[in-house]
Amino acid sequence: MRKHTLYLLLAGWGLLAASCYDDKSTLQTTHIPPVEIEVPEAIASQLTVVHNARLDITGIRITKDGRENPEELTYEWTVSQTDNDSEAISLATTREFHEVIDLPISSKGYLFLLTVTDTAHDLKYQYKWTLIVTAQFNEGLVVAYTRDGTTSDLGLIMHPQLTETYSGAEQGTVEKELISRCNGSPFPSAVTHMLYTYDKTDKKNILWVSTDDDLMRVETDYYEILGHKEDAFVYLPGKLDIRSLLNTYQCTMILNDGDIYETLLSRGRISTPVSGTETMTVDNGVVSAHSAPGRTRKPSTIFYDREQGKFCYGYNQTFYACGSVGSSPFDPGNAPGLRCIAGGISIDNATHTLLMRKADGNHALYTFGNYSASAGAPAAKQQHGNQKYSA
Repeated sequence: MRKHTLYLLLAGWGLLAASCYDDKSTLQTTHIPPVEIEVPEAIASQLTVVHNARLDITGIRITKDGRENPEELTYEWTVSQTDNDSEAISLATTREFHEVIDLPISSKGYLFLLTVTDTAHDLKYQYKWTLIVTAQFNEGLVVAYTRDGTTSDLGLIMHPQLTETYSGAEQGTVEKELISRCNGSPFPSAVTHMLYTYDKTDKKNILWVSTDDDLMRVETDYYEILGHKEDAFVYLPGKLDIRSLLNTYQCTMILNDGDIYETLLSRGRISTPVSGTETMTVDNGVVSAHSAPGRTRKPSTIFYDREQGKFCYGYNQTFYACGSVGSSPFDPGNAPGLRCIAGGISIDNATHTLLMRKADGNHALYTFGNYSASAGAPAAKQQHGNQKYSA
């Protein structure tokens, strides 16, 4: 238990009547029994509560002169941003605390204060905590679903194996209708793509969500829709056909109607297609992409352009088509007749892999390593070309 006490002495001094007399004054003291606040170690310094959930504080022992909770004591629980806030919010006047906390989410925390007043002597005793208010919805799997085949919504699956700070039921928790509950109605059409990323300007986690006719930014504390396609694009494309959403180095990549867009994480809106990509097309909407920093970030994207019959690569809003390497066993700048099936990045964020279907119906894996300065293009090789494709 952590204990706080306050002792106060009242002293009365006698004055010398004259300098020739001996000092015969005596020091008189009155002892005021202190109030002691004992707090369990588990909650001695910090409290954590989910936004819009009830905070229960029990187990605190308050005594005065050996008596527990005497009648002359009163209690008040308040919260404020800092010690210097002149307008603290009063939350309760009970000995124990059992109240719903609807304060805005704050990872820095609030000053949470219990004030005990000894009305017999008009003395106040205080105990302070840092109160952290977390999001109602924690880490987990976000799933898009539909009930009627037309509208759609989002669900969140939280589980001890998925959610680091999870403290709910052992079997996990499923939260449904996140969009409806926060915004009043579901998405009017089916979700086609989602991408989880970070907004460096607002310092928020963001979920990009696309449907057949919209592209939205959704924050992940309450799942409020922050903006629609008119807010996402500086210049709204004539046709909205989102084929892919990806995280690349410092950017969000959007493939729309054959065009390649990238917007920096520090920007909230999408500008125009990336300069230099006007002649590029992404076959089947498949891109191998990663957002890792340092030496592993070149290139950050690899994709196949079927119309040109060559592979292309990009890094932070700059894209190139691979040049031909002539007699090499695999020429990324001269590879006609392929179809891209899938793509991914290795766990070390250094090797891109694209699964391609060859003209003869076989599958082949093409791997691309880091940028090769001497060759002027990513180093690449072909692997596993002997698997027969079956529809």
